[in-house]
Amino acid sequence: TAITSCLSCAHAVFDTGSTEKMQKAVQRIQRVKDTQVQGSLLHGQMDSEIMALNKTIQKIKTINIEV
Repeated sequence: TAITSCLSCAHAVFDTGSTEKMQKAVQRIQRVKDTQVQGSLLHGQMDSEIMALNKTIQKIKTINIEV
């Protein structure tokens, strides 16, 4: 579940295709998160992952708009 560890990598390459994949990952993580006990460590970790992915998606979209 530690997908967000790759988001800040200096060698990571993100493009518009990446946003689609990240959005699918958000959906998968959300489905699993919904099966976890609210307040559990795994639930919290998944919340963090979703927020980090959404932040990166927004950043990619902003960069692609400016280019």
